[in-house]
Amino acid sequence: MRIKVRGIILIMFFMSGVTSLIYEVSWFRQLSLTLGVSAYSAAAVVSAFMGGLALGGWLGSKIIKRVDAIKFYACLQLLIACCAFLTPVVFKFMPSIYTSLYNEYNPDFYLFNLLRFGLACMVLLWPTTLIGMTFPAVSQAYTIYNQRGKDLGSLYSVNAIGSVLGALLSGLVLIRLLGTRDTILISGIIDLMLAALAFAISSRIVKQNKDLRTLQANPQNIDLYPKRLVNIAFWGFALSGFVSLGYEVVWFRILSNFTLNSVYSFTVLLSIFILGLSIGSFLASRLVDSAKSPISAFAIIQLGIGVSAVLSLYVFHRLPTILLRIGLPSSALQEITIEVIAAALTIFVPTVLIGATFPLAARIYTNSNVYKIGNPAGKLYGANTVFSMIGSLVAGFLLIPTMGLQKSVLMLALVNILIGIAALLQISDPPKIEAYALLGTAAIGALLLPQGVFLGFREGTNPYLVYYKEGVDANVSVFIVPNPPLKISFVNGRNEVPTDRYSMRAFYLMGHLPALLKPDAKSALVLSFGNGIATGALSRHKIQHIDAVEIVAQQVEAARFYQPENRNVLSYPGLNITIEDARNYLLRSDKKYDIITADATHPTNSSSWAMFTQEFYKLARSHLSPDGVMVQWLPIHDISKEDYISIIKTFQSVFPHTTLWYVGSTHTLLVATPHKLSTQEVLALDSLIDKRGIRDDLIDSRTLVSNYLMNEDQVRKYSSSGSIVTDDKAFFLPAMDDGVILQSFQLAK
Repeated sequence: MRIKVRGIILIMFFMSGVTSLIYEVSWFRQLSLTLGVSAYSAAAVVSAFMGGLALGGWLGSKIIKRVDAIKFYACLQLLIACCAFLTPVVFKFMPSIYTSLYNEYNPDFYLFNLLRFGLACMVLLWPTTLIGMTFPAVSQAYTIYNQRGKDLGSLYSVNAIGSVLGALLSGLVLIRLLGTRDTILISGIIDLMLAALAFAISSRIVKQNKDLRTLQANPQNIDLYPKRLVNIAFWGFALSGFVSLGYEVVWFRILSNFTLNSVYSFTVLLSIFILGLSIGSFLASRLVDSAKSPISAFAIIQLGIGVSAVLSLYVFHRLPTILLRIGLPSSALQEITIEVIAAALTIFVPTVLIGATFPLAARIYTNSNVYKIGNPAGKLYGANTVFSMIGSLVAGFLLIPTMGLQKSVLMLALVNILIGIAALLQISDPPKIEAYALLGTAAIGALLLPQGVFLGFREGTNPYLVYYKEGVDANVSVFIVPNPPLKISFVNGRNEVPTDRYSMRAFYLMGHLPALLKPDAKSALVLSFGNGIATGALSRHKIQHIDAVEIVAQQVEAARFYQPENRNVLSYPGLNITIEDARNYLLRSDKKYDIITADATHPTNSSSWAMFTQEFYKLARSHLSPDGVMVQWLPIHDISKEDYISIIKTFQSVFPHTTLWYVGSTHTLLVATPHKLSTQEVLALDSLIDKRGIRDDLIDSRTLVSNYLMNEDQVRKYSSSGSIVTDDKAFFLPAMDDGVILQSFQLAK
């Protein structure tokens, strides 16, 4: 009977892991719509989430002393479900609260990010605190003292495996099929079922605990550790949390150069990271209670984490060649497979070792707490979570911008090595041979590392590389190739601003086309600035005031290498550049513009999907003057025909007078005008081009009418089979349908 009840507890905690990660993925997605997708916004959300978990671990460790553990867990799951059911209401009012506070206080940079953190806490602190309290509760209900290392490790492992499943389900399946709102509600229903199950078995748990008291009260079952070792285990595991989340931030930034950075990329990487933790915890939990010296094992594993982190850099440097041998993906499934391989080759081994530290630290720190293991387990969990939050912030905002990615990994590895050395110094007979071997490997590995440049598509540097910088939000590089002449910039390994003939015509038309359709325009907004070519085209029309928004500050720096192409727009007196998430800028701005040019990155990109939804288009329309013009770039590469058509239908649902323009190669433009655009008006634009003196920007002799693909009636018919894309269900999967889309153009005409 005892085994059966303990099995039920494991299943419940597994499902808690599933629902917790579904919430995390869904809540992060929802909050990004209000707070933005910049690194600062993400940091605010992560900090609030981790802070809630830490607070929950600490509070749970205090409360568990005085309550029935399994009934307490049942109450927690019930309250978590209530929070889930309330989140749609909370998220509905978030934008108005955000804009009201921003307009009221007009905050500077620091106060602005504090505002973001406060709003994230307002939404996340309650449910995440409850989630954090579940670990000490379940630990108390499940753990037998004389196998506490195994039991706590098993709980951690099972919960982590559930988290992997939750991340994959929400990030790859549920949100696309059901939408974010229904995904959260389903998780809430599961939590209600867990609460009911916990209440149902609570009486059996009480009897089990009575049966175990006789076993656990025997003094020979209590193995005390000296206080200095207990402190080493506690603070070592806490600092291990700092390093682990630091690694996650840095590793994910490096891996973003080798992925499409699509809506599912983060889910894939996060799943591999958590899977490594769960396997490490599971393996260690099988051995920890029979280990002669858990503190020696803890020390050696800390050294092993540092060494494996250093060696992972060699794999990162070789990754472009490895992935090239695998071949280029031709479907979303193949792309996911490649991302799994990239993550597994680089971060899996160190994450397994990181996961192995918890059962060891738990075995030592729980020490003589025979009946109240939930108390020290909660404290250990809470301390690790607090330091994890700090580690993510330090890595993202201090280490990467000041030291770069490679040196950041080395610095974090050094912390692991120092933790290991500190633990070894407390042992009377340390494993010297293993320690010296690991320390020597780490030192030699660090000394022989190649230059820390991560481009994604090739190993090492390139003679044509003229700019490379690792910033807070992204890695940016610029290449200038002399023969044939080409400039190209990459953001996190993704091709963004090539100067080939078709791309340049597309960039220029994003600026010229709306200015020609609105010749008296006095204000314009560019979302996003990039390297400034579309903005430079707008400046040639002498528009008095141009606001440009760019999320990656290094892209603006790199624009100086595009001065001939962007018409030295950085010196244009009417230009004002804001470093911010484009949608977030619109949300808190009250300005109206005669022209809005939306040049976001690809719709499948994790930072851009929210700029192709009906809610975004309505937000943009609210900032457009009554007779204003809006243009949006829409690629036909790496996107399915279904998603392409749905975006067009969504755009026209907000802007009825929509026309579609095909520039060539993979570039199309959606153009919204205040009235129905006739073919005669399009033909008349060519004479205006000559009057404005901008013929040289059109790259070739083709007239504008040659790019005019569909009028608004044709667009409406072409997109009739599509669906309206909303914030709730937007999820664009990469696909190789460019040939199919081009063929559909011919059929439509």
